Amino acid sequence: MSCAFCSISKNELESYAIYEDENTKAFLDIRPINKGHILVIPKEHVTSLQEISDDLYAKLMSTVKQMSALVDERIKPVKVGITIAGFDIDHLHVHVIPMNKYHDITSQKYLDGSIQEAKDDTLAEVKNRLTVS
Repeated sequence: MSCAFCSISKNELESYAIYEDENTKAFLDIRPINKGHILVIPKEHVTSLQEISDDLYAKLMSTVKQMSALVDERIKPVKVGITIAGFDIDHLHVHVIPMNKYHDITSQKYLDGSIQEAKDDTLAEVKNRLTVS
């Protein structure tokens, strides 16, 4: 199994790294939404948020917070957004995105106008399915 982000974390694949510690690495996205778009990864190969240990999650999010502050201070966007998608590479990664407009980080459904308000019965059903006792 070959994972580009594992290769980046081991410095086997070149990246525009801007921060690294024992557990995480932050580097510029080569397909940025806006200038200063950063990806933050755990160095350990983890494919989803559900499988990351609580300890590594805390370390990952600490790096995300640092990168968010860095982007805010040095790029000066209107807002800094974060998202975890993981469709492109099957290695957990957090996008730290300088946002200057609302649609810099939003669902395609908002952009194309196809998003609809959920009906009460649907919301109630999903609430029942997700409520933690």
